Amino acid sequence: MQRLSGGPWQVDEGSTDPISAGCDGLLSWMTVETGGIHAPMHILFFTGGTYLGTATSQPHAYTQVSRQSANVVQAQYHWPLDGDALCCPQGSGTVTFTLTGTTVQANGQFPPN
Repeated sequence: MQRLSGGPWQVDEGSTDPISAGCDGLLSWMTVETGGIHAPMHILFFTGGTYLGTATSQPHAYTQVSRQSANVVQAQYHWPLDGDALCCPQGSGTVTFTLTGTTVQANGQFPPN
């Protein structure tokens, strides 16, 4: 995972999977960021206590994550279009991440690099 200048990675939020949900087929997640305004963040995926990787190779700001089901997590990405102020990005895309075994498959529109 690439570290950007601005500070060390810090945990921002994550899934709150209850132990009663079990581990089989459960896609857990957490976000980490470097802090600051419009901080880029990574989404990290886990299953059964095993780290699976990040949602994207590069971190992205303006990202919101939500659970859809035990094995599906959705990310809503936003990014500034030409002429947008940094406070108000108008570009957007939704990506659905589905756990199949120990592999996460993505479907949707990612932010441009």
